Amino acid sequence: MTDAPPPSSSAAPAPRPRSRLAYHHRRGSEPTIVFLPGYASDMQGTKALALEA
Repeated sequence: MTDAPPPSSSAAPAPRPRSRLAYHHRRGSEPTIVFLPGYASDMQGTKALALEA
């Protein structure tokens, strides 16, 4: 058996001072779902609303 190569990593830019993240919390039963949108997505997008339904 061969060893897998180590995972590659990439550097992310440092966050701006006092930056904020928008979020929407909805109480419900388990499991907890965390939706991380991609580029040009927002909290009212098709996928986000489907998960909330």
